[in-house]
Amino acid sequence: MNQLLQARGARFAAAVVSGVLFYLTLGLTPSWLAAWLAPIPLLLAAFHASRREARLLAWLAAALGLSSNFTYYLKVTGTVATVVLLLLQILVWVSSRRERRQQFVER
Repeated sequence: MNQLLQARGARFAAAVVSGVLFYLTLGLTPSWLAAWLAPIPLLLAAFHASRREARLLAWLAAALGLSSNFTYYLKVTGTVATVVLLLLQILVWVSSRRERRQQFVER
């Protein structure tokens, strides 16, 4: 597994897999199994990436996962509010990832 994630493309593929699983988890009808599995590929990829790349991987996974509510937000709030809501949610996900990584690395 370690050798597989040394390639940058494999780390981005892992982020996409996490994003798809987050998509199934964060929608209006969530899948409980996907919720348990979703963070695993992203975490494995982030541990093999630089800080900048890990941030980009988290952005990618969060954007894919949180897009599950895009049509709902669009119908309820409108275009501008939908974009703002999704960007704010992505920022929260990415900032929490950064804090957790710093706590783990400091130990």
